[in-house]
This record gives sequence, C-alpha cells and structure tokens, in this order.
Amino acid sequence: LLIERLSALRHYVADGHHRVAATVARWRDHGSPRGGTVLCVLYPESQTHLMAFDRLVAGPIDPDTLIDGLRGVADLTEVEGAVRSHGGFGLHLAGRWYRVQLPPPTDGAGVAALDVARLDAELLRPLLGVGSGHDRVTYVSELSDPVEVAATHPGHAYFVLAPMTHAELM
Repeated sequence: LLIERLSALRHYVADGHHRVAATVARWRDHGSPRGGTVLCVLYPESQTHLMAFDRLVAGPIDPDTLIDGLRGVADLTEVEGAVRSHGGFGLHLAGRWYRVQLPPPTDGAGVAALDVARLDAELLRPLLGVGSGHDRVTYVSELSDPVEVAATHPGHAYFVLAPMTHAELM
C-alpha cells in the first residue's frame, strides 16, 4: 500500500541527486534487477525550508557606474537595511543599502525567470562582467548576518536574495 501511494506522487531529490542518478544508471546497466534500492528520506513540503545564497562580488567596483547601470534596468531605492524580496533583491554598496526591484520577466516562467538567474543575466554579467562561478563572486548563506557581511567586505557589492519558493522550484 505504501509503495502504491508513493508511486502515485511526484518526488524531487533536493540533495544527492547526482548520487541517485548514478545509482539508477548502474541499476539499469545491470538489467534493472528486482530488489535494487536507493536509501532516501522523504519530507513533506510543509517541513522543508529553501534557503537563499547571496552573491558577494569583489571589487574593483565603481559605485556610481554600478548605480547608474542599475537605474537603467531596475527600480532602485535607498533603504535602511538589508532587503530580501521576490522580484528583486537587496544591495549593499559603498556603505549604503538599496532595494533593487526588477521589471517582470520577459521569459515568463522557468529557470530564466528566477531572481538569481536574472541577477546573473541582467545585472552581474552586463554591468560587472562577472556571473555565478566567477572567482570574484562568492556565495553567502542567508544564515550569515547581512550587516556583518557588508561591514567586513568594504569595496564589494553584496546582493541579498530571497530564497526561491517551492512553486518556483517545481
């Protein structure tokens, strides 16, 4: 009964997906024998929390040039502290915090419409010449204190992202 009910649902592997894919490929290579297993744990969506990973971009960065470039592609508002919001992000630059609100995505939905993908494609690459994976870009967990990260990295641009939603992930 348990296998029947679980088989009727769609499941997503959030961690270890490469290991699972390799195990399934090996199982298939060996003729898909009965009794093949993969150890896993299932959690209901209501008991999971998706986390954001901010982007810290090392200098040299000309704050005026970056601000002017951002104003050309997004709404930019100076704020009192770090902001995490969907459809945009917070930014710490040259001792000030900003809220950067992106226009609605032109691609509709999917990976290209995610805030993190748009940050890369529409801002980091064209305005700073870097993107995720570049040696000037560091990933920072949302568990880190944004004020402390900003204070300890003067001369950097610190982009504070909201975590994606379960709906965006699916």
